[in-house]
Amino acid sequence: MPPQVLLLTGHARSGTTMLGELCSYHPDLQLTFEFHSFKNLNTTYHKYHKNLRKNWLKRRLIEKNPDDHTWKRKLYSFQFLMRYQWNLLSHRLSKKPVIYDDVRRILTKFYPNMQYVGDKYPRYIKQLDELVTYPDVKIVVIYRDCRDVMASVKKKTQTDWKDKPFLRKLYDTTENIVLSWVDAIETMERNAEHIHIIRYEDLVTSPANVVKKLADYLEVDFEGFDFSFIRTSSVGKHEKSLSDEDMAIVMELAGSTMQRLNYL
Repeated sequence: MPPQVLLLTGHARSGTTMLGELCSYHPDLQLTFEFHSFKNLNTTYHKYHKNLRKNWLKRRLIEKNPDDHTWKRKLYSFQFLMRYQWNLLSHRLSKKPVIYDDVRRILTKFYPNMQYVGDKYPRYIKQLDELVTYPDVKIVVIYRDCRDVMASVKKKTQTDWKDKPFLRKLYDTTENIVLSWVDAIETMERNAEHIHIIRYEDLVTSPANVVKKLADYLEVDFEGFDFSFIRTSSVGKHEKSLSDEDMAIVMELAGSTMQRLNYL
């Protein structure tokens, strides 16, 4: 049986990287890290290809060995990208759109013995209504307290993201961060029957229980997951970083959503 597709997503700074690392070292799961391979589906080869190329150098696209040096990761990522592009060459010549089946076929060709192949990318949450309709796809969404998300996003816009205009524009105000979080939660809830949902705070405080449910959902061996690296230190960080004004905006725009999720 060919591998199924596994996609990991959730609002930015909600724990998707932690979830990706948790899954990536499982022997039956082969994931890329924000390769965007399931983004821009049903578009031309050139649009699809342009989106892939701009990220490979910055991303550890494939990682099974946590001890790999950075240059090795980049080299392997480049080799992976070249192979991937080669397998889409016919679309460039024929001008056929790149579709879900094409992506799954290529990843299956690369990793035929895996139970799952797929990608981790926060902004798949924006495509969730579409992605849940594809065959043989399983989607895991992680969500987190809006206040901690906002604190983490604001810090990122002042540090790692400050030279990335696209990200700064997305989260340029407290209102935009909160409304983005609310939209992600509503999208998650709307598709709840088709996905597996993980609460960030549960993952970091009771990892064994959460990972057991994830293993059951994916029908993979629980023992294949290593969650020894998970720590609780990031829970509640907003208490020291958010201003009274920030908190007032959160309560006004996201208070009812947070209450529904038992954060209040």
